[in-house]
Amino acid sequence: MDYDRIILELLDRIKRLEEDVAVLKEEKAEKTDAEEIALGIPSPSKKYQSLKDYLLQSGSDEVHVTFTEIEHILGFSLPSSARAHRAFWANTATHSIALSWMSCGYETVEVDMRKETVVFRKKPGTRIDDLMSALVADLIHQFGLGYPISAQEIRQQMKERYGTNPGSVLPADYCYNRVNKGIDYRTKPALFEFDAVTGQYKCLGIYPYSGDVFYRPRGESHDIRVGTCEHGKRIIDRKILLQDEET
Repeated sequence: MDYDRIILELLDRIKRLEEDVAVLKEEKAEKTDAEEIALGIPSPSKKYQSLKDYLLQSGSDEVHVTFTEIEHILGFSLPSSARAHRAFWANTATHSIALSWMSCGYETVEVDMRKETVVFRKKPGTRIDDLMSALVADLIHQFGLGYPISAQEIRQQMKERYGTNPGSVLPADYCYNRVNKGIDYRTKPALFEFDAVTGQYKCLGIYPYSGDVFYRPRGESHDIRVGTCEHGKRIIDRKILLQDEET
């Protein structure tokens, strides 16, 4: 038996396997980086997702709960620091449990360590833009970057989660690759890429998107190119938009 040949073949297979593993690790790292960019905030721990869902589904501006009720919501006991240190309930993005309420527009305003109660209150001045950003961040967290969703589904989600009037939700206002008349694209957050073929919106969140930007003039059935988006920043030829407003 040619042992030298067998050993060489085994070494060659090991080398190929190592190369495959290196490629998989690189792809995983790229995906993780892209998701973190899209969210714009550190991803909250999945074990605290149920608390975030509870707050969103409450539909209330202020939610009163006990530590024990939170444990029932989460399905496990809180760490001992929750009952020992007020700082556990601080509104800080460096604490994974805090992200469960901060990422959906709430903050802790009252914590009674003796009675073991906490009050979550929706942050004042929460606008529809903030709610849309929170929705997209949550969808990316659940389903991944680029998750496709229809305008009707977006309106339904906004109504179920935040009680938003469906008529006030215009997903097309939040696209990297298109602008609408009367919308200040310089302040309106871009969160989606519109797919003209499927008519769906791909969830991107805060993302270094690059590509052309389109606009549909009044009374027309086709879009026209009005600018570009470079690394998430829209650069628009405002002359075209102004001309359409004057007509």
